[in-house]
Amino acid sequence: MQNTINTKFKINTAAVVTALNKIGKATVIIAAIAIGFISGDIYNNYKNHTKMSSMQNARKTDETSVAVNERGELMIIDRKTGAYTLYENGLGQSIFNIYANRIYQKK
Repeated sequence: MQNTINTKFKINTAAVVTALNKIGKATVIIAAIAIGFISGDIYNNYKNHTKMSSMQNARKTDETSVAVNERGELMIIDRKTGAYTLYENGLGQSIFNIYANRIYQKK
């Protein structure tokens, strides 16, 4: 009698272990999917987050001067205070080409 109880218990233990393995595998898969979704959502929110920059306000030409220095860097100069903002040479060259093109088109 004791032997039959141990045999039934071993069979039930094996079934429980098999069921727990299946539940564990399903839990890992569900957790991986959830982590992937959450990280994608965080990345999407980070990517679409807009930041306000200091150039959001338009400046009139009577308030500022635009210049390109010898290195091709764009300078936007505030006429009242003399303070200026310096931008990299690629932007300066692009702005210079736009102005030069406008002047050439007027002639």
